[in-house]
Amino acid sequence: MRPAALLLVLLLSLWQLAQGLAMRFEMVEPEMVRPIHIGVGVLTALILLGLVRSARRQGERIGSDLTFIFLLIVFQGLAGLFILAEITLAAVIHLVLSFFVVGAVAGALVLAASEQG
Repeated sequence: MRPAALLLVLLLSLWQLAQGLAMRFEMVEPEMVRPIHIGVGVLTALILLGLVRSARRQGERIGSDLTFIFLLIVFQGLAGLFILAEITLAAVIHLVLSFFVVGAVAGALVLAASEQG
């Protein structure tokens, strides 16, 4: 697997984390940033889904790591939906999952780069 695609997922995840922190700490108007934040999340999930499918087809060892990251993003998205329903605990869960997603993608990027040589 080419690490460039995972690097893109990492950059999008970091961008999303920065947007989420800015909204959480009211540095920006949430109504202004929320549509972009949701769009970046959907784009990240779609790219990651393509990477999972490709890795599974090629029988790469990183496929299970990518599947785990995809599931984290799905749970993060569900928590985001509960934020829209104004459930306060969901915001904390969403933020914590954001840090886990960034860490997991960074770990998968290191693994992919080390396998490539």
